[in-house]
Amino acid sequence: MYKILKKSLLFFETSPHLLLSPLTIQTGCYGHSTPYITHTNFFHRLNYLICRLNEDDKLFLWSNRKAIHRLPKALPLVLASSFSWDPYQLPNIYPLLEKWAPLDAPTAVELLLPYFQDSVVRRHAVDYIRRAASTTASSNFLFNFLPQLVEALRYEPYEHSPLAVLLLELSSRERRFAMEVYWLLHLRATTDTAKNPSYSARCGLMKRAVLELGIPHLGEELQHQHYLLEWLDKLAGGEVCF
Repeated sequence: MYKILKKSLLFFETSPHLLLSPLTIQTGCYGHSTPYITHTNFFHRLNYLICRLNEDDKLFLWSNRKAIHRLPKALPLVLASSFSWDPYQLPNIYPLLEKWAPLDAPTAVELLLPYFQDSVVRRHAVDYIRRAASTTASSNFLFNFLPQLVEALRYEPYEHSPLAVLLLELSSRERRFAMEVYWLLHLRATTDTAKNPSYSARCGLMKRAVLELGIPHLGEELQHQHYLLEWLDKLAGGEVCF
C-alpha cells in the first residue's frame, strides 16, 4: 500500500486538472473510464474515498506529512489522516495549513468536504478559492463549480460562514455568478424543505441576500424568468395553449 500511495501522490501532482482523489485512480475505486465526478455526487464520492483510508494509509501519510508539504494536492489526504481532531491535537494540524504549498482551486474545494468539519480548515480553503478567483481561468472554473460550492453550504456550521460570504462576493462582482447562484439556491430552497429544512432555510436566506446586493435590475430579470418558468409549466400541463 505504501508504494501505491507514493505513486498516487506523484500522479496527482502531475495531473492538476483531475478532481479525483489519488487513491481513486491507483486503487481502482473508479475505472479509468470515469474521468469526471458530476456535482450531484461530488461531495459524497470524495468524502467516501477519504473515509476509506485505512490505518496503515493514515499512518504513512501522517508520518510523512513534512516530506510531502510541497505537494498541494496531498493536503486533503494528509489532513484526513490525522488520528484525532481533539483540541490537544490541533496545534499539530493548524501549522500544516500555513506551511503547505499554496493550493489551487480544485484542491481547496476538497477541504470543503463534509469530512472536514473544522471551521479553521474550511476558512483556509475559502481563502485559497478567493485568491484563485482573481484569475480568469480560475474564475471560469469557479463558475462551473458553483453547484459544488452551493452544496458545500450544507456542511457549514453556521449561516454567516466564509463560504457564504465568498459566494456573495462572487455574485456582486459578476452578474453571471449572481444569476447562477440565485437559481442554485432557489432549487435547494424549494426542493430540500422536507428532507433538510435547515439547509433549505439557509439557501432561502442566501437567496434573499443575493437579491439585496444592489445589482442593477437583477430582481426584475429574475422575476421575468420566474414568470417564464411558470408559463412553461402551465404549457406543459396543458393549462394554456396557442
